[in-house]
Amino acid sequence: MINEKYFLESINKFRQIEKRANFYDIAREIVNEYPIQACVIILAVWNVGNFRFVKDREQFLYEFKSVFEECKPLFKKLENLEFRDVDFEDIQSIINEIYNKLTKIKGVGYTGATKVMHLINPNIFVIWDSYISGQKPKKYYENLELAKDYKWVYKKYKRDGDGYVSFLKDLQNTFRNINWDTNGRTFAKVIDEFNYVNITLPIQKMENKRVD
Repeated sequence: MINEKYFLESINKFRQIEKRANFYDIAREIVNEYPIQACVIILAVWNVGNFRFVKDREQFLYEFKSVFEECKPLFKKLENLEFRDVDFEDIQSIINEIYNKLTKIKGVGYTGATKVMHLINPNIFVIWDSYISGQKPKKYYENLELAKDYKWVYKKYKRDGDGYVSFLKDLQNTFRNINWDTNGRTFAKVIDEFNYVNITLPIQKMENKRVD
């Protein structure tokens, strides 16, 4: 489990470090009325590695709208659930269906799918990326402060729906001792901020150092 003081220090750093945070706020403000536009904001700003390869934006929007409509009733089934209390095994089939539909869209992919899922159901879904899901060389994870000082254990997750559910279940256990008063951000969101500060950014720095 993660030390609560360290957790709070980490999420305070996020807003200082990440200048794109305001785009998330904008997307959350409009998502109920304009869900497609909100998702596009998140994908264009936070999923640029995938989204930039979309050449035909009209075709992308057509496909995304179509898949989103298919997913709407599935998202609806999850709207009253909360990360701390939900039994992810009970809703695994729903998560699989949403995740698998979204990942097939060019411009969304594995990371973008979780961003869209979080935007629509921010109380349940935690975002991941290739760093947080353990796709980078193991040596990077072993050198994280999180691993050395807080006994966080490296795990490489399969990048399918079952792997994502396993990830969510592990996070639920890891952060079960943390107290969080929403303060405008859900518990699932601040867990993502913690992961970003303590996993994504440090490994990116290691990669850049290696290139230099």
